[in-house]
Amino acid sequence: MSILFLICIFIGSHSCFGQSTCSDAANFSLTAIYTSMDGPNWALNEGWMDSSIDPCGGSDNWYGLTVSSSVISRFEMRANNLIGTLPSQFGLLTDVKRLRLSTHGLTGTIPSQLGMLSLLTSLRIDTGSFTGRIPSWLGLMSLIGNSNYNFKLTNNELCGTIPPEVSAISGGNKFQVETGNSIDTACGIPSPQPTQLPSFPPTPLPTGIPIP
Repeated sequence: MSILFLICIFIGSHSCFGQSTCSDAANFSLTAIYTSMDGPNWALNEGWMDSSIDPCGGSDNWYGLTVSSSVISRFEMRANNLIGTLPSQFGLLTDVKRLRLSTHGLTGTIPSQLGMLSLLTSLRIDTGSFTGRIPSWLGLMSLIGNSNYNFKLTNNELCGTIPPEVSAISGGNKFQVETGNSIDTACGIPSPQPTQLPSFPPTPLPTGIPIP
């Protein structure tokens, strides 16, 4: 890892990205994503962190990014060997309308900063190892975004109850969350084990005591 790349991680400088026409916030977010999700070991990472390639200059300049009107509108990676945690800086990609990270090795909780993606209409982060409760802001997104908003969080390790904000979303396939998660299971509390009474060996009756 170069010294320049380390500087970019800490300061998010626009100059670190050479030809980038993305905003400083988007550049910083992309750096955090690449670092937090083990970008060097992705199955496909064409273009990423190459200062000669503009991530906002066109779709697929950086693998997984779709660009519309010089802003990142989609972030989609499936089965791409994503490992690590989902960084809070994802919330800085405020023009993203579709986020898909399916079949991954990501762990930890789903950051609340994803709620900053006010244009989001489709969120799919299924088949991984996310833990913690289902975020209530998922339900609020349908109030400020597109009426076709939907999300899929199946096959993770989420727990707790479905927030009322999420349950209030109408429509058949607006959200998918129950399959493969520990819904209605208390978070962080181990399942109770059956109580076993201690067992003792039988006590032999005394012998040689005269009967009156």
